[in-house]
Amino acid sequence: MRRNLLTVMLLANATWLAAQYRDIPVKGAQGEWTVSNITPEEATEKALVEAKINALRKSGVEENVSSMATLFSDNSGQAYAEISTNETRGTIIDFAIVEQKPEIITMDGTNMVRMKVTIDATVRIYEKSADPSFAIKIKGIKAVYAQDASLSFSVTPNKKGYLKIFVFEHDLSGALLYPNPDEPNRLCEAGRQIDFPTTNRITYRLTKHNPLSDEETNRMIVVYTKDDVPYMKTQMDYHSVLNWLARISPDRQTAGFVQYKISKNQRVL
Repeated sequence: MRRNLLTVMLLANATWLAAQYRDIPVKGAQGEWTVSNITPEEATEKALVEAKINALRKSGVEENVSSMATLFSDNSGQAYAEISTNETRGTIIDFAIVEQKPEIITMDGTNMVRMKVTIDATVRIYEKSADPSFAIKIKGIKAVYAQDASLSFSVTPNKKGYLKIFVFEHDLSGALLYPNPDEPNRLCEAGRQIDFPTTNRITYRLTKHNPLSDEETNRMIVVYTKDDVPYMKTQMDYHSVLNWLARISPDRQTAGFVQYKISKNQRVL
């Protein structure tokens, strides 16, 4: 009798979990971006973001999609803070690039290259929206750093929770900055500022992926969750982390996106 009761409880729990979201397949979502003052690789990345935004639109997600397009398409290189990944209750949990190609277009009598990306995606629609009271503040990150400069910053959460900080190089390969062997995972206190690095035994040293390049853009994602959600994937790049984050219900997490540059022309201060 106890085993039957346990089975009923497990089935009820599975039904409850399934009710929290629904997955919608989207075929042939397209994005494009003109190669103008950026590299073809950067234009392709922006075209991919546009394709993802259009996949959200095709799934029926409309809330704040325009603001997302403005945010992710920004090319100013400024540092972002307090930016939530939960602009909508819909998010892409998986995608595959179906086609990726350059096109020649004519603008004002000038031939230009436009990168075009087509994807098939799975959009997850959550029943619950983001918790506006569950937020973080990120301070201290500059827009530009010198090669071999040290990185320091602070994070202040509104409520208790768990931090994970990912950093990504110019080619979007990534690493888990925090927690690490010298800075173990712990429950963060509400309202208490956390200064990184948290110990003077280590330094966050900034180096370019290509030592010969003049300047490279790096990224950081500061993820804050109500539950301690481990990153279990063996692959760690920008899109893999975004897919992992997308699978956490919006009411259980928030995240800050930061972008900064490493330049050989900048002096180490």
